[in-house]
Amino acid sequence: MICKTRNRIRNRRGFTLVEAIIASGIFLVATSMVISATYALQYAARQEKIQNEVERDATRSLDFLQRDVNRASEILAAWEGFATTDTVLVLEIPNFDSKEVPISGAEGHVIFTLIEEEGILERIEFGPESEGSELLSYRITRHIAGFELFFDHLSYDSLVLSEKPLGDVFNVEVALVTEQEKDGVLYTRNFRSSATIRSQS
Repeated sequence: MICKTRNRIRNRRGFTLVEAIIASGIFLVATSMVISATYALQYAARQEKIQNEVERDATRSLDFLQRDVNRASEILAAWEGFATTDTVLVLEIPNFDSKEVPISGAEGHVIFTLIEEEGILERIEFGPESEGSELLSYRITRHIAGFELFFDHLSYDSLVLSEKPLGDVFNVEVALVTEQEKDGVLYTRNFRSSATIRSQS
């Protein structure tokens, strides 16, 4: 009877202190690995979201620029206080009649300009001068660290030295750099785009 009781006590015995410590250690390691993996996934998702936002805004601005250059009749050296440089683009946009013939004197204008100290790229569209050059649309893109224009594969300074008139330029290239800081990390992206003035091609 006493032997049976001792056998039951031996069969019911619990974990030793060493086994409990080892089990707790394994549990803590597994838990910390799960938490680290979860944090890393969240951080990566946040980084991707920020990069996607910056890329979306920059791509939209480049799409506008490409479309406006495609529909322009020419690049103007200057118009209403705006002058084309390596960071400013002044475009003349024709208006057409029902037969797709350009209406003389009814040209609109689109200006792209970099406000460097604020990191902003502006797009300003004006209606025809015959209607008072009314402001039609205004759009800005933030987090712009660099914006440079090239005309027929030449920088603006090289174009001036070549003495080629802006009115003869048919290809515009743009180099765009975006920068955004979030959570102590600086995200930088470089973009390049090219567009052709169709009336010149």
